[in-house]
Amino acid sequence: MTELPKSSLFFHIQVLQDAGLVAVKRRFTVSGPRTFIRITEKGTDKVKGCLDVMRDFDQS
Repeated sequence: MTELPKSSLFFHIQVLQDAGLVAVKRRFTVSGPRTFIRITEKGTDKVKGCLDVMRDFDQS
């Protein structure tokens, strides 16, 4: 899916989690361990804010 090394991906996910932008759950499944990541309300607000800034920039 991506050529980003797993260690780099884990680091970036950890930064987002520490900032409260995503929630991470690790679960064991029949297929093996899985990591589930969901965006938080704070993360959604941050994304919307970034999109607003880009729209404003595009319209100026």
